[in-house]
Amino acid sequence: MKRKIVCPCGHPMQAADDEELYKVVRRHVDEFHPELNYSKDDIMNMIAQEAMDV
Repeated sequence: MKRKIVCPCGHPMQAADDEELYKVVRRHVDEFHPELNYSKDDIMNMIAQEAMDV
């Protein structure tokens, strides 16, 4: 089962597990939202709260 999260900008992201999803989200944030300066903990907390199984 995969994990999925949708950025507030509307971009959907999915990966095999939360660690892989972190990498996908990290790349997206760094490329499209660098001003946010999210830490790994920030992103992992978002994944824990908002990601869903697909």
